[in-house]
Amino acid sequence: MKPPENTKIFESELATFWFDEIEMQKENFALIKQITGNKKVCLLSDSTNASMPTQETRGYIEKELPNMIKANAITTKISNWRNIPESNAYIK
Repeated sequence: MKPPENTKIFESELATFWFDEIEMQKENFALIKQITGNKKVCLLSDSTNASMPTQETRGYIEKELPNMIKANAITTKISNWRNIPESNAYIK
């Protein structure tokens, strides 16, 4: 079994671990909804240390983010973010 591309891998003497990005994203979005009372808010996120999300995860974020966020700004040092549809375009 191989981990998905762009997945953070954790090694130990007995095992190799990685986590499903979409499940982690769902948990993060559930926490945001809990904190905000399920109201749309403005989001400023620092993704400096984030790896490129998988295409499946980006699709999930593109679908769900507009339901929670009025405006979104991302700061990062990553230089290879790809643009996604204009409604949720990432800016370098």
